[in-house]
Amino acid sequence: MTAANVFDAENVLTLYEKHLNESPIPPAQRSPNPISAELQETILRCLEKETNLRPQSADELHALLLTSPRASDWGPKPRAAWWDRYRHETQRPDGTEQPAPVDATVKIDLASRIR
Repeated sequence: MTAANVFDAENVLTLYEKHLNESPIPPAQRSPNPISAELQETILRCLEKETNLRPQSADELHALLLTSPRASDWGPKPRAAWWDRYRHETQRPDGTEQPAPVDATVKIDLASRIR
């Protein structure tokens, strides 16, 4: 939605620290597209640090998403058109789903830590 990560960080440790201690920048401040206050509130609730403040079920999240003024724009036909347009980006040539790319490598320079 924003084409940006929730937190910007120079390294994994800083990213973890921000994830634990900082509030995310509201999506409307990072998105080139308008985001309604209702949708932004739903997104921020999903990112709450305290689990009891997040939506507690898919039904609750669905109800929150429906409060967005543009929720009715995303009916069956627009959804199908969107998936038809973008599905190819997540499929391999054989038609199977391609997992999202993940860089799971963490480099630790132990020599600089030993004193």
